[in-house]
Amino acid sequence: MRNINYTILFLSIFLIACKKNNITLSSEKEIYSFVLPMPSPLPYFDGVINNDTITVKVPVGVSLVNITPLIQYAGSSITPSLGTPVNFTQPVSYTVTAEDGSTRRHVVIVSYKSTTKEILDFRFKPSANPILSSDVVGQFINDSSIVVRMPASVNVHTLVPSINHNGVSIDPQGSQITDFSDKVYYTVTAEDGSSKKYNVFQSSNNTVYIGSANGFLYALDALTGQEKWSFNGGQQIGSPIYYQDKIYV
Repeated sequence: MRNINYTILFLSIFLIACKKNNITLSSEKEIYSFVLPMPSPLPYFDGVINNDTITVKVPVGVSLVNITPLIQYAGSSITPSLGTPVNFTQPVSYTVTAEDGSTRRHVVIVSYKSTTKEILDFRFKPSANPILSSDVVGQFINDSSIVVRMPASVNVHTLVPSINHNGVSIDPQGSQITDFSDKVYYTVTAEDGSSKKYNVFQSSNNTVYIGSANGFLYALDALTGQEKWSFNGGQQIGSPIYYQDKIYV
C-alpha cells in the first residue's frame, strides 16, 4: 500500500511540474506607434497606421535619408531593429516577430505633403439658385481672379455657388448663401498648410462699345478689355449708344 501511495505522489508532482512548464507564448506582433523625428525646428511627424500599412506625410524639401524612427511595438523583436537609420525615399518593410515565432510585416510609406491649392471650377447651378435656367460658369481671367457674368435680372445678394477645388479646405465654403454684390474672397489651403487667395466678382455689363478715329467700331470685354469683335464703318465713329439689342452710331 505504501508503494502505491508513493507512486501516486510522484505522478502528481510530475503532472504539476509539467503544467508549470507549459507556458503559452504570445502571438502578439504589431506596431502601434511610428514617429519620424525631423531636424529642428520641424516637429515630429506621426505615422497613420491602417492595418499593415503606415503612411507618414512630411513637408516638401525635408530629407528622407538616414532617419531613425521612433517605434513602439508589441512582440519579441523588430527588423530593422530599433535605432537603425533608414532611407525612406522608397517604401520600407518592418517585420515584427512574436514570442511564438510568428511574424507580421508592416510597410512604411513616407511622402511629401501636397502643395496643391486651386479652385478648379466655380459656377452657379439652377438646383441651388432656382432663378437661373442654366449653369452660370465663372471665367478665370488670371491666376487668382474669377468673373461670373450674371444676368442683370438676378439678385446677386443671395446666390449659392458650387465650387470644385483641390487642397484640403476652402474658406468660405461653397454651397452657402453669399452676397456677390461686391468681390468675394476665397482661400484654398493645401495639405502642407500653404494657401492661395482668389477673388470672385460678378458682372452684368459684359461689353463696352467704342468708336474710333480709324473708322472702326469696337466691342470690348468690359472686364478684361479684350476685343470681342470690330466693324469697319469707313469713317470716323463717335461714341456709340447701345439700346434694346441695337448699337447706334
